[in-house]
Amino acid sequence: MKKCPYGLVDASRKWYNKVKQVLLSIDVQMSKADPSLFYYNCNNELQRIITIHVDDFLCSGNENFFKNIISRIHDEFIVGKEYNTAFRYLGLDLKEHRNCIYLDQSHYIDVLKTINVKDENFSVHDTLQSAIGKLIWIGGQTRPDVSFDVCHLASNLKQATLSDIKYFN
Repeated sequence: MKKCPYGLVDASRKWYNKVKQVLLSIDVQMSKADPSLFYYNCNNELQRIITIHVDDFLCSGNENFFKNIISRIHDEFIVGKEYNTAFRYLGLDLKEHRNCIYLDQSHYIDVLKTINVKDENFSVHDTLQSAIGKLIWIGGQTRPDVSFDVCHLASNLKQATLSDIKYFN
């Protein structure tokens, strides 16, 4: 195979490695703190950033950045939708307004459902594990105020009871 088909276990790793190879070949640096974050400095000033998650990437920079860097990515990859100023990325709504970027996760929070214990396929552990994963994502992105409660729920997951489900709801 010349490329890893989408959906295979290692497809995202192959895609990441190819994107990384392209970025590093055009003098974009990889962050030492986060290997999914890339940046470009010019005259000791941050000019551009790109972050990669599975098969998506988010970038910000000046017009030169889009002309020189993003055009190289377009040359190497089939790029789907592109958005500017307002869009959803990894469950976050991003909006640019007056040179500021705002993050909002309310749509993700709104679709969280309470756990119905009357469901015939109900399993306390599996159902709560999935729900806690969603809360961890929320706590880590936009709502650090819920992190303590989520950690408390997660620490009791193996011995979860209906009272834990009630606490989650």
